[in-house]
Amino acid sequence: MTLACPRSLCILRLSALGDICQILPAVRSLQQHCPSTRLTWIIGKNEAPLFSDIPDIEFIIFDKKAGWSALWRLWKQLRGRHFDVLWHMQSAFRASVLSVVVSAKIKVGFDRARAADLQGWFTNKCIPAREREHMVDAFFAFAEMFQGVERQLRWAIPLSEEEREFARGYCRGKTTLLLNPCATAVFPWRNWQADRYAAVADYAVVVLGWQVLIIGGPSEYEQNMAQKVEFAMSESPINLVGQTSLKQLMALIAESDAVLSPDSGPVHLANAVDTPVIGLYAATNPDLTGPYVGRDWVINAWPQAVKQQFGTQTVPWTQRLHNEDAMCLIDSQSVIGKLQALADYLGRCP
Repeated sequence: MTLACPRSLCILRLSALGDICQILPAVRSLQQHCPSTRLTWIIGKNEAPLFSDIPDIEFIIFDKKAGWSALWRLWKQLRGRHFDVLWHMQSAFRASVLSVVVSAKIKVGFDRARAADLQGWFTNKCIPAREREHMVDAFFAFAEMFQGVERQLRWAIPLSEEEREFARGYCRGKTTLLLNPCATAVFPWRNWQADRYAAVADYAVVVLGWQVLIIGGPSEYEQNMAQKVEFAMSESPINLVGQTSLKQLMALIAESDAVLSPDSGPVHLANAVDTPVIGLYAATNPDLTGPYVGRDWVINAWPQAVKQQFGTQTVPWTQRLHNEDAMCLIDSQSVIGKLQALADYLGRCP
């Protein structure tokens, strides 16, 4: 099924940071082909500060923590408005409830296999069913429902000169490794061990002559993890955990030479600004949710972790391993080897 460019289109995707970043190329592709289409994006409160100043998109901020009162406010904001198309890009029941208040002739969701939490009940069209597909490709499928749309692998997230100057002040022209040691406390099974991060960070400083900046959010969980890494290091990193806005974090990633991170938002922010990222994956499938660009730098222990837990590698493409032992399959020497190869590739060796 192909459609003509719509006059108006609403995007429903509240979170998370990395997922929204992965959606942007599909949105940019639509903007390129259908420049007159009016775009409205319903986005989460936590993610909005990074994306809400993107030109030519109206952002409606939804605060999930406000509960039913937030739904009521959304209904009032959208009352009397009608969209030609809704992209229902979040297969979560909360998002499906929100989709009810969005008046649209065509509501597009995921295919049956990927329409989790009863999403199919709230849509009347779906993207093509494809197996073993990266999430960015799945999001591109929403744009490709419109005739003639060509993929644009472009993010173009605005950064001010003040934000860029903030990042330059820390990078100071030095070769810089950004170390994002963990996902949030919600996903502890995605996280690597602090002493192994420390070994890699010390190698970056002592052998490669790089500086290391530790980044992360303001939660107590993330700050504790950063302190553990810092304590285990023989060298002294710069600890910026909880000290940056999302825009400043994005600017730091753009200014740095490489990012080291488990499966979390900074992986995809790095892709958006063309900064190489060494992604650490064992509990999740990097071919599904890993960096879309630069996959050669990924450490992929997911097949081994699946075999260890289930005794077979025949599992769903979307399988997640809620098992903190999975990440133990990644040893520090493997990551050091990947970092050295990246340094050679970038020409950032002593």
